[in-house]
Amino acid sequence: MTALCLAPRCRAYGQHHPHCRDAACRGCLPRQAADGLRLCWPHVRHLADDARQAAQLYDELEHVLVGAPAPGSRVSGSPDRTRLPNMAAVEARSTIRHTLVAWCRLISEERGVGLPRDEVADMGAYVARHAQWLAAQEYAGEASDELRELAHGRPWRIAYPDGTRRVEVGP
Repeated sequence: MTALCLAPRCRAYGQHHPHCRDAACRGCLPRQAADGLRLCWPHVRHLADDARQAAQLYDELEHVLVGAPAPGSRVSGSPDRTRLPNMAAVEARSTIRHTLVAWCRLISEERGVGLPRDEVADMGAYVARHAQWLAAQEYAGEASDELRELAHGRPWRIAYPDGTRRVEVGP
């Protein structure tokens, strides 16, 4: 029996479950995992790229840390010290850092290798260097999903807003 890729978003074009009846389905089965790994090769590469991208995004989020001005008027010519922090950017940076720290610690403990410097860029590079090892673990799908969300999910939308304002009204 061939092992299938554990990445939650993996789909092989044209490969369907035996009972798939969806005419619009382009593929509902994941690709085959690479030999000795639990992810397909594209997702192994994504794992490494997403770790590096998340670290770069951490730096990019620094540019949106200062949010809107506080209520009240500013006197012309004086520096604006009333700007409020963008809490979404603060939270996104914190999530990126904590997630990379967690994966670095897991890699270090299970492989018996030293940790990288306490810099987000170094942590992203460290996780990327160990992507193939991560892809061989039973939690490879979780690593793939977490790093993909960091690099292309909410933190990305906060760093690069599309200009559309969304307001949550209720559940």
